[in-house]
Amino acid sequence: MSPAKTGASPPAPTTFLDGAAYTVTQTEDSLTITLPVPDEYDPKRREGDVVEIQENTLLVKVQGEETPRLSGWLFHPINKFDSVYDLQRDARTDLRLLNLNLTKAGPSDSFMPAPTYPVLFSSGLNTPAPMPKDAALDDMDPHSLFLLADWMLKRLAKPDRALAWYSKAAERGSIMACLKLGAWFELGKDAHKDIPVERDRAKAFEYHLRAADLGHPEACLIVSEWFAPMSQDMLIKLRPGEEETQNLGVQTQEKDFAKAVSYLDRLRDIVIQHRATQAPSTRELMGLAMWRAGVLYAEGGNGLPSSAEGISQSFAYFSTAALDYRHPRAMWSLALYYINGFGCDQNIPQGVELLKEALAADPKLDLPPQFQGLDGIGLDILVGVEKEARTVNGVEPGKILDVESLVNAARRVVEKAGGKEKVEDTVEKALKELELSVVKVNMMEEPAGTKAEAKVEEKIHVEKSAKLKKRRVSKAKAKAKSRTRNTGWSGMEIAVGVGIVAAVGAGLWIWMRSSKVKA
Repeated sequence: MSPAKTGASPPAPTTFLDGAAYTVTQTEDSLTITLPVPDEYDPKRREGDVVEIQENTLLVKVQGEETPRLSGWLFHPINKFDSVYDLQRDARTDLRLLNLNLTKAGPSDSFMPAPTYPVLFSSGLNTPAPMPKDAALDDMDPHSLFLLADWMLKRLAKPDRALAWYSKAAERGSIMACLKLGAWFELGKDAHKDIPVERDRAKAFEYHLRAADLGHPEACLIVSEWFAPMSQDMLIKLRPGEEETQNLGVQTQEKDFAKAVSYLDRLRDIVIQHRATQAPSTRELMGLAMWRAGVLYAEGGNGLPSSAEGISQSFAYFSTAALDYRHPRAMWSLALYYINGFGCDQNIPQGVELLKEALAADPKLDLPPQFQGLDGIGLDILVGVEKEARTVNGVEPGKILDVESLVNAARRVVEKAGGKEKVEDTVEKALKELELSVVKVNMMEEPAGTKAEAKVEEKIHVEKSAKLKKRRVSKAKAKAKSRTRNTGWSGMEIAVGVGIVAAVGAGLWIWMRSSKVKA
């Protein structure tokens, strides 16, 4: 199990991401059927790839597949001479799509308006019209059967007959039928008048499991929740606009974190197969799944390692969710790993940046308990304290420092400065002054190319000489202190030091420099 997969591209999907085998759009005069096909699909040049458009029938076959992608009689005739097909790339996913552009032969009302009336009936047209209640529809393709059941429910208000056809469609591999029945059994007839079944969570799980195995990403998330239910305070909304956080399912299985992670990995693989990793809706789903897998590895047990290996895997999943998908909770979790050095080298500046981004992205997130009182500028001071601690103690980057000591030191800095509000106000002014100082330094470093520039350089040289005299005096005073320890300050650190002195006062800065934070 791993958060990222490399290697050969996965095979093209046989359905769209929502589970539909084909989509139907129509106008008064035309009908378009669109379905995904392999990248190499080419009926004109490759044997076994077939598109046949007749007045009353359609046939689409892919080389090497026993079952046609589309095969059956149309409910109403088309003009086959004006009907054509074309192949194109989806602009968002780059998937290869086959479009059947059909011209209607009859009046515009011969094709029923949305919700879409099923396009295909059966390959042998053995069932008489009107269809009897016991119609088997054994030779109807699964998605057309699902559409027929949907039409029976929505247009004719016959939920019992719809149930029978949803069930047959699910048995034959319709993802959308599995999702429909899973929702029905999860809710039960008491929830809605159109649901004809009693609540049965075991059956709900079975249908969601089948949808997940057939290749539906959200079903994978639901199944993972059955094997490893999230606590109520960890649940996250799946779709924007919902007012309440919804539960993803109710556990009826034994806890099995390994199986839960396997379905989260499957979710990732399905989205990659559909080349939809950057679509807004799937980005949110991918981020949630990878964050959830990281949480399970962090907790460990129930089929997952409770060791350093688990922490390393957790770090990898959090990294994918946070850095690739900017998932707020994953950024929050990854920040703690960087700050504390869990499964990685300690990197407090990077952790603080991630923590700030997470808090800004999700107002429901709070500072971790270990950083209470360090919101806002306090986190920046923590970064400064950590840098100073490494300099004072000669600790190499990546080697772990005691975070509690660093946090306590940062809190003392804020307190001695007069509180967070005062620090924020003075630091803003100091940064402006520092900005001007940087500009002056840049000007001094520019070579003189004209007479005017030479004069400026001469003036700066005089000012610089005066400043150097003052610095010699300061250096003489600090010589004794520099003998005991060498901090190795760079020019940038001196500039930052000036900024901090302006922000919190010289006395406090001297205290920060002399107070050692134990590594």
